[in-house]
Amino acid sequence: MPNNLSHSEVGAKRRSLRLEHLHKEYVPGKPVLRDISFTVSGKESVAIIGPSGTGKSTLIRCVNKLIPPTSGSIFISGQNITKLQGKELRQARRKVGMVFQEFNLVERLSVMENVLSGRLGYVSSLRAWLRKYPQQDIDRAFSLLDSVGLVDFYRQRADALSGGQRQRVGIARAIMQSPHVLLADEPTSSLDPKTSVEIMELLVSLSEEHEIPLVINIHDVELAKRFTSRVIGISKGGIVYDGLPGSLKRENLKEIYGGFIGKLFAEAIEEISLKPLEALRATGAPFLSVILYAVLPQVSNRFIGFSSYQLDANIRNSTMVGIVGAGGIGAALSVSMKTVQIIPEFLYDAPTQVADLLSRMWPLDLAYYPQGIHHAMMETLHIASLGTLLAIVMAIPVGILAANNIVHFPLFNWLAKLVLVSSRSVNSLVWALLFVAVFGPGALAGTVCIGFRSVGFVGKLFAEALEEANPGPIEALRAASAPWPSIFLKGFWPQVAPAFWGIFLFRWDINVRESAVIGLVGAGGIGMVLDTALNLFQWDRVSVVLLSIFVVVIVAELLVTNIRKRII
Repeated sequence: MPNNLSHSEVGAKRRSLRLEHLHKEYVPGKPVLRDISFTVSGKESVAIIGPSGTGKSTLIRCVNKLIPPTSGSIFISGQNITKLQGKELRQARRKVGMVFQEFNLVERLSVMENVLSGRLGYVSSLRAWLRKYPQQDIDRAFSLLDSVGLVDFYRQRADALSGGQRQRVGIARAIMQSPHVLLADEPTSSLDPKTSVEIMELLVSLSEEHEIPLVINIHDVELAKRFTSRVIGISKGGIVYDGLPGSLKRENLKEIYGGFIGKLFAEAIEEISLKPLEALRATGAPFLSVILYAVLPQVSNRFIGFSSYQLDANIRNSTMVGIVGAGGIGAALSVSMKTVQIIPEFLYDAPTQVADLLSRMWPLDLAYYPQGIHHAMMETLHIASLGTLLAIVMAIPVGILAANNIVHFPLFNWLAKLVLVSSRSVNSLVWALLFVAVFGPGALAGTVCIGFRSVGFVGKLFAEALEEANPGPIEALRAASAPWPSIFLKGFWPQVAPAFWGIFLFRWDINVRESAVIGLVGAGGIGMVLDTALNLFQWDRVSVVLLSIFVVVIVAELLVTNIRKRII
């Protein structure tokens, strides 16, 4: 090593990004990037400017192969990563830190955990899940948080931070990787002007301090000229300017933006937050108009989704309720009216029959509860709880297979969804009859029945929650070279955990009700006691059983509501 070079200077010389003839096409024959070649090294900071749709974000994502290039070569500190796949690609991504436009933090995790996620490419998924990071990583995370001015916020959840603070966390996370090149994709577009200046100052100063080459995709030309040492202008997918910021003239901007300099202003307007609800209220709009024009457009997709699911469930249920004498589905209202036989004598006699039945149920045989009901009721709760746990164990892997943003094999998605549909298509009483035939009467048949009946419900909603997860944090963890288990545990799970526990509690609440019914066909629990009392015409005991079921259902509802408030 030459005496006039320090160790850090040698490290800086080794860190570089080189692109050679990079080409990207999403549609054959329509290139987004064309023959992109440049080198960035040492403490150099480069701004990529150009109009929207010209390929700036695609270029940034091609560098760490979040988007694979069509042709050309990518070298990180001399290593050609263009053809790397699997584990080798994940290891190469450790060298590429990335700061995102929308921050891409896992909002339910703390600031410290988000920063430490920059080390997921270096620690095992188990250690990451248990939060057992090496002490040197924890010390470095505190140091970086101090550098970005957020050390006092390390315990706070990311969703409690302002936009500027979130971007500071994103920068610290990227530096935490110890990258050889730092990429920033529109890091200021979601921020106000003052915060944008602060973020640019922070990015450039940290990249120089840690001797990391910096490449920034940015739409604000003035910020690019003020803070970076080099500007690359892209138009129609190709480089049309590569030089010093001070040499960037109006003629160059006209070539880059095609003469539409005002486009920059239009892009800035498009990126503002509209906050429609507050805006309409501020104009004095009546309540109904606020609902119609601000609330409904935002919730309509979810409303339609839930309505479709309920219709789907009701079609299945209405085909099965006939097993206890509740009739068929009917082809149309007129046909249904013709098939339903109404005997007037029964209608006239109904009030008398109801009064007679109620008189037989009173007084309640409360002495029967401890000797005949309590044990069966506890068994019912055990059936509901164990059946729900069984459903969760089965639903998690099936739900993951059904989520097309996790498993990218349509055949697996289709097979998993077929399993979920099959489970929901069979009514709980039919499942109970089936498993009573297999295991014999009792709680085992009831538990398995509840599990198989619930897996379709839980798996479907879990898969939908996974598919609705914000892809930003997932992309950030992939860019940080995290292995798939860490991506799931630190990216997907914090986002879907509230929905998952909500699904679990809601299904358990339903299963308490269903486990009280399946005993009517021999599947254990309080239903078997009810069936015996009905067959023996012991109406005073029937009333006690029904009252017990009612009380347990109400208590379960209150319990679920309170737990949801505490943990979700």
